[in-house]
Amino acid sequence: SASIKPCLAGRSDFSLTNEWQQLSRKHSLGPAEIYLESLIEHTATVTANGTSLTIGAGELRMGGYYAFNFTSIMRQAVNTTNPRGKIETNHYEVARVQRTVVYHVKVQEVVAIIKGGASRNVSTYNGASYDISFDATNSFDPINATA
Repeated sequence: SASIKPCLAGRSDFSLTNEWQQLSRKHSLGPAEIYLESLIEHTATVTANGTSLTIGAGELRMGGYYAFNFTSIMRQAVNTTNPRGKIETNHYEVARVQRTVVYHVKVQEVVAIIKGGASRNVSTYNGASYDISFDATNSFDPINATA
């Protein structure tokens, strides 16, 4: 991947800041706007480190749409002398890059396997109630399966 940092090497007058933000239905951001109505109202716990965003296992809810906006801003520090002869430093934005990533977490149903088949005939005697047990030990959740 390309990096802007090498061209800033040795230049103390430039700074680069990166920020990640989870979007919600109230945001308005160009092309990502088509997804805003579908966004889940769940704030994900994420770790942002520069240009990387890490989302932990199990953090996103099945069926949900999540949108994250990345903004990178380059600023240049410019020294000027005010009318009283004092040097002031002003920071001017010289470049801004924004990208939005939308994730859709698919729903995958639990697989239920009942020993002996999917149906049972149970007789009742004069309206008496019975406890019925099923053996579903071979059932599994494909999303949370462990090897």
